[in-house]
Amino acid sequence: MLSWAATADRQMSMKPADDAQMQFGDRAALLQIPLYANAGEKESVRSALNRPGDGVIAVATSSDLYLDTDQERRRAMSEGDWPHIGQEFGYSLTSGRWADKPGEVVVAGESDLSEGETVTGLGGNVNLTVVGKAEHRFLPRLETLLAFPGTWNTIDPAAAEISAAAISTTLYSGTLTNSEAFEEYVYSHLDEKTAAQLDSLDGVTLGDGFLKRSLVEDRPHRGIADQYSFVFGVFALLLPVSLVAFLWAWSKKLLAPVNNQLYTLGVNPAPLWRATFRKIGLAVALASLPGMVLGVGVAWLVAPALADLVGIQGPGPQIPTKWLAVIAVGVIVSFVAGGIITRPRVSRSVTVGASADRAQRAFSSKKLFWGTGVAAVLTLVGVGAASMQLGIDVLETWAPLPVAALSLFLSLAITGYVSRKSPIKPRPLAQRLATYHRALTVFAIALLSIAIGNLMFSSTFAQSITAAEKKSLISPLPDDQFGVEQEHPNGLKASEKTVNDLAHKLGLKEPVAVTTTRGEFDIIEGVFGAYGISAVDDADALGRILGRALSSEEVATLDKGGLIVRDSAFLDGSQARIFSENLPDGELLPAVQADFGEHWETNAAAFMLTKTAKDHRLSLEGLRWVFTDLSESQQKELLAEALDSRISRDLLQVPLKQEASTPSNVYFSLASALIGSCVIVIMVSRTNAKSLEALNSTFWTLGLPTSWQRWVLRWSIGSIAVKAFVLGLIAGLGTAALVSQLMGDVLPFTIDWMTILYAAAALVLGSIVGLVIVGLSSQKNNAHA
Repeated sequence: MLSWAATADRQMSMKPADDAQMQFGDRAALLQIPLYANAGEKESVRSALNRPGDGVIAVATSSDLYLDTDQERRRAMSEGDWPHIGQEFGYSLTSGRWADKPGEVVVAGESDLSEGETVTGLGGNVNLTVVGKAEHRFLPRLETLLAFPGTWNTIDPAAAEISAAAISTTLYSGTLTNSEAFEEYVYSHLDEKTAAQLDSLDGVTLGDGFLKRSLVEDRPHRGIADQYSFVFGVFALLLPVSLVAFLWAWSKKLLAPVNNQLYTLGVNPAPLWRATFRKIGLAVALASLPGMVLGVGVAWLVAPALADLVGIQGPGPQIPTKWLAVIAVGVIVSFVAGGIITRPRVSRSVTVGASADRAQRAFSSKKLFWGTGVAAVLTLVGVGAASMQLGIDVLETWAPLPVAALSLFLSLAITGYVSRKSPIKPRPLAQRLATYHRALTVFAIALLSIAIGNLMFSSTFAQSITAAEKKSLISPLPDDQFGVEQEHPNGLKASEKTVNDLAHKLGLKEPVAVTTTRGEFDIIEGVFGAYGISAVDDADALGRILGRALSSEEVATLDKGGLIVRDSAFLDGSQARIFSENLPDGELLPAVQADFGEHWETNAAAFMLTKTAKDHRLSLEGLRWVFTDLSESQQKELLAEALDSRISRDLLQVPLKQEASTPSNVYFSLASALIGSCVIVIMVSRTNAKSLEALNSTFWTLGLPTSWQRWVLRWSIGSIAVKAFVLGLIAGLGTAALVSQLMGDVLPFTIDWMTILYAAAALVLGSIVGLVIVGLSSQKNNAHA
């Protein structure tokens, strides 16, 4: 199963060489140009930069094109010299011909379009004629429209009112191999207006879109299992180890009476042990090797189906050498260790009596107890130090180590207690049996507490990161508002008519128009945050976005051409001095200080009326429309309707609501707790049954009910589950708290209470399932008897 999963996982991801060929063609590097042309606007960047003679090709791509027959579906359209470059990017013509004039396209991948068909898109504002069909070698199912250069420019300008579709250009070159060479090439071939537009982008540089082929081609072939190596590695080790350990435990229990008889007769049991060692070794080899071959072989047989399932060109049969080695190591180490532990000693006392069980002695060892404690401290300090030096991502991979060490230490600590009560009730008897079978008890508690501890740490870690993000990142809008920008730096636009139509369609108030002016305040030491000035149409509009009614003083100040400022430091008596390019020496205006709230004070230092801004010749720019007093459902409807109205997601401002992502480790830990508790019930019930067989007649002689055995089992299971749950909470939350303390304010400690309930539910459910299985098994045995 593990071999099949590892092999199948590797075969469901594209080979790095294929990925590089799909992204770069035959070129060595690419550069994405951060300029966009909206639907209805002319695209000129591709034609200016496409110069095959200089070793540079350009492809313009849009991902937002929709056809009028299927407006819900977005299609990708790429303009380029496809007859000459299609083959290197994995496209091959299967029927028809390549497009040779604007408005013609070749359809690649799975599509409902047919050759010779003419379709309209973007509300009838563009006509596309399908002149051929092609297949894509790397992504056979992905539909792409391969258009002749200039097709985008055939879109009617009216499309700008109804569509947010945009197109951008990517350059590919085999001669330009660094970002500086690309930038020099771009600026030397663009006209001054386009180059100036490129320089004016806020927070975006041309070099950000540079990518070398070697970064994609030289990376190792990785699947999902490789991204979660620690978690998959634990399963790849623990499952084989558990099965081999079961073989040894089973053989030891069967051979114990024989070994005692051999000792009594004075016969050396070593030959019997060696024969057992060979037989188990043969069984393990005959199970492991064919098992791994079978798993890999089946994955090879279904390789085409797996690749088709994810819609890629499969990498072909793969051998996950690393994971097969991990599985083999787990099998070999557990087999050898089991043989060493069960090897007979010379003294007969080793196999007779309570002190004969070496496992019990090992788990009662003070050296093991204190050694585990030291290991827990060292791993916790090591992981904490590594996370501080290498970044918080280290915790995602290595945090289970200190949690596991701490869980084992605590399990050893609490199982050393021997009940002094006379076992005349099921509960004290269950406690004494747990002490007698200490090895099993420690194993059971440690296994479950490790699962619970990792669950607690993972969920707490996710909650802490969320809390940290909330603390460091304030949403630009309150939770009950929604914004639409008129224009984005990359060239995307929205119209006032489209935005107002949204309000009317959903039955909402028309949005407040908030304009950013070129006015600002002089820098004041000790005052942080925004220094700009925004403008609104009237006092009621400002009250709506601030979420309160303005005072009479605030209204009066606005009406007489004044300002409302967020900080009294901007005031000079009852006035404030503003500056702009038209007011280099500044100008004093009436002003009053008011509370903007934590969100709007990050947007502006002051508000004035739009009329006041025009009177003082302040340039108006950065218009946005803000919907107010929205419920969560209205926000979702507004977002969906805005996207359906072809308003680009880049133009939408949604309040930031940080939600904790669930790490994959949480699911693995929940599954481990559920399955582990079920297995523990079965193991403990079998062990208790062996111990209680000799007491059955005693129970009857003392007049005790036959239900004692069931109650002892229930107390044993309940005690293990409760102890494991408590220790898991301590190990997981304790580790998270210590890591949080080491990280300081960067990572606040936050508890995920719902996960605690899930963990308890997993233990209870697993225990109930285990008890049901044991009960059914007992009934079956009684029926046979």
